[in-house]
Amino acid sequence: MLGVTLIVITGYFDALHVGLSRRAVLVGYPLIALSCTAIVFAVVGIPLRLRALQYLGKISYGLYVYHLTCIRITDRLLNFQWGALGIGLRSVAAFSMTVLAAAASYRFLETPFLNLKRKFTHVASRPV
Repeated sequence: MLGVTLIVITGYFDALHVGLSRRAVLVGYPLIALSCTAIVFAVVGIPLRLRALQYLGKISYGLYVYHLTCIRITDRLLNFQWGALGIGLRSVAAFSMTVLAAAASYRFLETPFLNLKRKFTHVASRPV
């Protein structure tokens, strides 16, 4: 609770001094708070068994690698006027493209290497 409170207080003072928009504070900081809550659940050991989150965790390296490229491709292909609707559509399109690229990368690049790793892993048995 203290961590979430500190994030909210930081957002309040950051908005006063830096000039963040109200929308950024009203949307961004609750998302940060939810993220912190998920981190606390993970540290404490409360399981969050959502298949979508588990899958995103499985392809997370690809999400990390491809996200900036997909955002730039989306910006080039979709020339939205930057209102709230345009930003929302851009975000959904970029996220969808990133997940597709990461899923394809996991299936066709990472999985063969993971299979090779399993094939060549040698675990010496201990004497009984």
